[in-house]
Amino acid sequence: MELVTGGRVVLGERQPGDPELPPDLLDALREWAAFAVSVTRSGGPQELEVLQRRGRQL
Repeated sequence: MELVTGGRVVLGERQPGDPELPPDLLDALREWAAFAVSVTRSGGPQELEVLQRRGRQL
């Protein structure tokens, strides 16, 4: 995942034959990535823990 200009999150490259991801999962991944960017800039230990926990869930 990558955060690009305008705060938009772009998922990595897809391989031929990869199934489409469900829209709700795509939304959750984009939300998590945006949160990750903000936490890594100025988050404390509690925010980092939430970030890691959610990443494992996804």
